[in-house]
Amino acid sequence: SQILRYQLLGLFLILVAGGAVFYVSVRSALLSEFDAALQMKAQALASFVKWEEEGIEFEFADERMPSFERKEHPEFFQIWFGAGAVERQAIDRAATLGSTDLPDRAGPMNAPEFWDLTLPGSLPGRAVGIRFLPENESADERSAHFIQHKHAEVRLVVAKDRSELNASLRAMGLALGGVGAAMLAATVWIVRMIVRRGLRPLHSLGERVASIDAASLSARFSTDAMPIELQPICTRLNEL
Repeated sequence: SQILRYQLLGLFLILVAGGAVFYVSVRSALLSEFDAALQMKAQALASFVKWEEEGIEFEFADERMPSFERKEHPEFFQIWFGAGAVERQAIDRAATLGSTDLPDRAGPMNAPEFWDLTLPGSLPGRAVGIRFLPENESADERSAHFIQHKHAEVRLVVAKDRSELNASLRAMGLALGGVGAAMLAATVWIVRMIVRRGLRPLHSLGERVASIDAASLSARFSTDAMPIELQPICTRLNEL
């Protein structure tokens, strides 16, 4: 019936909207957690960048963060110094990058830039870029003055394989789809039963009205057993 169709359509839209809001909320939370871990790793690497008398030094040992050497779910980093294509110099890079370069993109330390990208080996990844002034360990005033200049900014990009995150999101999407389909099927059955039961008195009233003819005009409809919604109709029919 039309009532049944409208009810099912409304419930379907509610289920879809609820599932979409839940998925987006959980996805946002997982992505924020992933980004926070990336940012912490970038800040940790940035602490190894120092300005010394000889220039910028990156005091990093691979054994401190073995994730930049492993082959399974690898992580990547690349560091640049100097502005522009001519002045830009590469300070260091992860061995996992091979001959591939990460994009030279960065935001300030308090507002890093995040983006998705394809990593070496065609891996889906996510990166964070920060720019900062290295810590000055030189007593030379000339070095202290130079390090405050914008050309002394260091840019650091850290990237990580997000295959596990994507797999979790896919599994959550499939689970939501399966649960939603089961709930919709159960809702269709329950709503149909409720609507049929609710319309049963109306069908019964219709059959009694159809049975009245010229010989049974004295028939009356009892309002006692009727739902409250049908009682005014029964009263009006009795008056007629």
